Amino acid sequence: MTITEEKLSNEILTLIESGREGSYWDFKQQWYAENKSSDLLYDIICMANNLENHDAYIIIGVRDDYTICGVNNDLNRKTTQNLTDFLRDKKFAGGFRPNVEVRHIAIRENELDIIRIEKGEFVPHYLEERYKEVSPYHIYTRVQDSNTPKNKSADLIHVEMLWKRHFHLLDSPLQKMKYFLHQKENWVYSESTETETKRYFKYAPEYTIKIQNIDGDVIETYMLTQLNKHSSWHKISLCYHQTILLISNSVLLDGGKFMTVEPDLGGFNYKSKRIYYYYFRKDSIKFALYKFLIHDKDSRDYYANQFFLEEVLLFKNEEERLEFEIYIYTHFDEYEKNLLSIKNTPNRKIIPQMQDEYDSRLALKKIQTELTLLKSNKN
Repeated sequence: MTITEEKLSNEILTLIESGREGSYWDFKQQWYAENKSSDLLYDIICMANNLENHDAYIIIGVRDDYTICGVNNDLNRKTTQNLTDFLRDKKFAGGFRPNVEVRHIAIRENELDIIRIEKGEFVPHYLEERYKEVSPYHIYTRVQDSNTPKNKSADLIHVEMLWKRHFHLLDSPLQKMKYFLHQKENWVYSESTETETKRYFKYAPEYTIKIQNIDGDVIETYMLTQLNKHSSWHKISLCYHQTILLISNSVLLDGGKFMTVEPDLGGFNYKSKRIYYYYFRKDSIKFALYKFLIHDKDSRDYYANQFFLEEVLLFKNEEERLEFEIYIYTHFDEYEKNLLSIKNTPNRKIIPQMQDEYDSRLALKKIQTELTLLKSNKN
């Protein structure tokens, strides 16, 4: 069982043992029958618009008295793909559909199916066209253990809260900065010198990005894999008024064609070996900054970025990163096999004095790519 699976199982068991339903979880004894598709859609929308800003769960295989019956023999069971296809056919306002997945866990020899509705920023979710009993332009939510009635809209105070989340009015300064980084077109250059450049967010100028030249002689392998080996170090500061929200090193690669924020460095021990790797977490502000620095409309940094990503691992979140480390630790022979294959590759890149580090990171990247593809095909 992975960290994510174990965490989900423990959370679901805690909810069952609470002996009640709540604002972001609901119990069903069995899957929705074909003639109950409107109930399925309605429940998903209510859960997606939950007021707790929490991942929501429809837990299937639990009786009304909160005892577990399981779904082992349920003929109406559905997969993530089934639900994704089901939602795709519905006309949601703005095209913002809830992100859902079906997870499977076992408790006391009974299989439970969990419809997990991911918390998202594009709330409230609502329809523009009626679907059976589900009304268009009605905003449904869930208060404690009760859904908004199908023929009504949620109370104004709850609708207002959802729209505030949509427009990030409830975010902290750090969360707002991350949100603003996704709007590259709204950042404006201000004063610049030979050693420093500064930008501010057009609609909230108290948010600024400052990039300064710094002296640095540290050499990383991703500098030496570029077509042009000349690189320079910089410091990036993300600020709210005079408060520094994030400070990080950045590096200008390939003779000045491509600037990137410095990736994080991870590592774990295997017997007497220490295995290091570069990585980004996709849910982090650092990854948002990495994406911000890419020239979307200019291909000059395309190849530099591709060479950079050859050895940088990308994880969805911290749990996925830790699961990857555990996988490598328990499948170290697979890592060594990939490493040997890379070392025997004709015409491979030669990185003087850093070859072993570079080859190791390529082997880890290859395994991660294969695991991602396997997981995608499984879903």
